[in-house]
Amino acid sequence: LGFALPLASAIGHAADIVDCAISGVIALCVQVLVYYAARIPLPDLSNRIAAGELGAALWLGFISVTAGVISSASMSY
Repeated sequence: LGFALPLASAIGHAADIVDCAISGVIALCVQVLVYYAARIPLPDLSNRIAAGELGAALWLGFISVTAGVISSASMSY
């Protein structure tokens, strides 16, 4: 969902396919950076999610959706 929101915004607001692709790549890069930023306070984030810790999964989910909403809003100019 954190990647789908900016991708939908890119599709809706792009002037052409190249603009859409560039916006999609930027949205993907933002999500990857957010994942690594989310690991700063929880270095073992992936292991905690794999172990079934709901708090770690919610942390990553909320930060991903938040970044997606902000990225989506910044693409709708």
